Amino acid sequence: MNAEEYKQIVGAMTEDQIKEYYKNQPMKKFDRLNYIFVRVTQLLDFMKVIDNNANQLTTPVSKAVVELAKKGIRPSQFLYEYVMQEISSFYTLAHGYKKQGTQLPKIPDYWELLKDFRNSIPGHMDKDEKLKTTKDWFEKYESVDKLNTDKIIVEFEDCYKQCVKILGKDI
Repeated sequence: MNAEEYKQIVGAMTEDQIKEYYKNQPMKKFDRLNYIFVRVTQLLDFMKVIDNNANQLTTPVSKAVVELAKKGIRPSQFLYEYVMQEISSFYTLAHGYKKQGTQLPKIPDYWELLKDFRNSIPGHMDKDEKLKTTKDWFEKYESVDKLNTDKIIVEFEDCYKQCVKILGKDI
């Protein structure tokens, strides 16, 4: 089903019908990879909204972030953690599929670094307490920053498009 067919079908459904439709669908490899891709693109969109509307942020911490924006730090910068977390999940899943014999594009060499970052920073916050100092914490961020997050995102999008072609789906 392509995007236009999807819009027509879902557009004619009620909220309950949409929920029922999704509850009864098989989870294919493409669906799992696509779900992560959608999450990444949504996070990137949310980042643009935050950056363009930073003056509407209301919590004290968010207001402090707005002040940092005056020094060149994007108000949405903290969401990059979650973008990297989702991209790591995508590559982890794709790596598993490749091990099962599915022919997918090459996974970037930095995949393991993203996986390590994912398991120690966002959403997990060093639950095993492997980071002993704030320097250790900053070094985790710097290791990902050195890779260039914009480049990681472009390569992720390219990998996703290749997966779509291989798995025979429309974007």
